[in-house]
Amino acid sequence: MSGESIPSGVQITPTVARGALFQALNPDLPTRLDFIAGQAVTTALSPDGKTLLIVTSGYNRTNGPDGRRIPTESNEYVFVFDVSNKTPVKRQVIQVPNTFTGLVWHPSGKEFYVSGGADDNVHVYEVRGGAWTEAAAIPLGHAKPGPQDLGGLSVFNKPNAAGIAVNASGTRLVVANHENDSISLLDLVARTKIGELDLRPGKIDTADRGKPGGAYPFWVAVKGDREVYVSSQRDRQVVVVDIGDGAPRLLQRIAVGGQPNKMLLNRDQRLLFVANGNSDTVSVIDTDRHKVIEEFATTAPREVFGNREKLKGSNPNSLALTPDERFLMVSNGGTNSVAVIKLSRAARKDADRREREKDDDDDDEALGNDGSASNGDRVGRAKG
Repeated sequence: MSGESIPSGVQITPTVARGALFQALNPDLPTRLDFIAGQAVTTALSPDGKTLLIVTSGYNRTNGPDGRRIPTESNEYVFVFDVSNKTPVKRQVIQVPNTFTGLVWHPSGKEFYVSGGADDNVHVYEVRGGAWTEAAAIPLGHAKPGPQDLGGLSVFNKPNAAGIAVNASGTRLVVANHENDSISLLDLVARTKIGELDLRPGKIDTADRGKPGGAYPFWVAVKGDREVYVSSQRDRQVVVVDIGDGAPRLLQRIAVGGQPNKMLLNRDQRLLFVANGNSDTVSVIDTDRHKVIEEFATTAPREVFGNREKLKGSNPNSLALTPDERFLMVSNGGTNSVAVIKLSRAARKDADRREREKDDDDDDEALGNDGSASNGDRVGRAKG
């Protein structure tokens, strides 16, 4: 089948999968009706599964004939799609001055949040008058007026609010500060910052000065209400932090592959999948033991591409699980492909357990409490 050409000269086939759709992200700019936004980097599905958010983080900027920036055409975007039916329908497009990958829903589905990138804040959105509207922008407190010290750790470097995640009860939000080697803790009820933790070993304990760790934090995942996982891109690790007592506290550092970026917890939150961009792999962390139990490549099946030279460049950069959690979908940014990975028995253990529990529930429905048949049809189906 014919595909879409990309700048490298390669053709990609985004609609090759049965039932797949391909839609351009047009933000409906009144002065640029033909404009298509680029760099869609993160998606977030609402808790009820009916609304899909897509945020862009790139260089969606437009200059006029005089070379000057056109402010009304130079923003990033959050696209809001109704996905309650087979074909996604664009319902709204929200303009945001700056973003950097972070996008997450509140567990209630009544709010969502966007990290403000170089603006060093987190945007809060809620429905007002039938449309998603910005309700607040929570400052993170790193930005400085300069001229050299702009708030990042290096000269001429601004802060950069990156990945964000919300705890199970919806009371706390954690931000990865990519250019400050730290995380910020926000109170979502008061909509204010209440804590910060520098992830570098020497900043936590002066006895560890000079030791690598925690640099360039990118993505965040929260298990339950208090356990936070942060990917450190430079130092090839996932940093585990406790936020249960209000003040973030280091628990452990877990070594993973090169340039860990996005992460994904499974439904039971017992497994954490980590995309390792430089290693072309995914690490699987047992969150009960804080231990990597598996690591696998994302480039291609061995029978298709043996890769004896161990060439790199697939650059896995995002993850999703199928509803039954038996397959992991990994986008390879370097090869414009999606890896479909059948998970091993270790990585499927929670899905297998849920299937067994479902079978047990079906048996319970088929039999009375004393083990006798409560309905002939049910017993027949239960027995197969």
